[in-house]
Amino acid sequence: YAIKCTSGKLKAEANVNHPLNRPLKVGDVITAWGLYKDDTTSKFSVNIIGENIHDHLLHADFRPYINTIVLNNNAKGYWESEIRTEFSKSNFGADKIFKVTIEVLDKEYKISFNDKEIGARFPQRDSIALAKAVKVEGGSNGFKWTHLSLPLWKIEANVNHPLNRP
Repeated sequence: YAIKCTSGKLKAEANVNHPLNRPLKVGDVITAWGLYKDDTTSKFSVNIIGENIHDHLLHADFRPYINTIVLNNNAKGYWESEIRTEFSKSNFGADKIFKVTIEVLDKEYKISFNDKEIGARFPQRDSIALAKAVKVEGGSNGFKWTHLSLPLWKIEANVNHPLNRP
């Protein structure tokens, strides 16, 4: 048998920790879908949570009211230096579903929007092995998170594996 990493899509609940089945690894992808209402939506975020429910290994905070994404972490009990990436609210459409993707790379996270890289990268200041959950937060004036896709393990038969040969 071979173990492959795939992902499963589930209904997103805001402000709830969605547990990971295992620690994150390089190559994993987390995806969140949301419904952007209109310009009255102030901010919302996708977070990778550590051991303590207040530990954010990654806080990707979209702030359309100032055309910015704020990236930060607070796994040591305090917020560290944030990285701000310009991101125009014109990327959002009123009453339209959008997709945020976080790719776990070697030593950093890459954040994409609607399958396009947007120049938002954040260094892994803490070990990705500490990741325990993903939490989507926020939403105002009609904004809501709809779905979330997290890495899962999948076991499949591998007929070419040396132990499966006659």
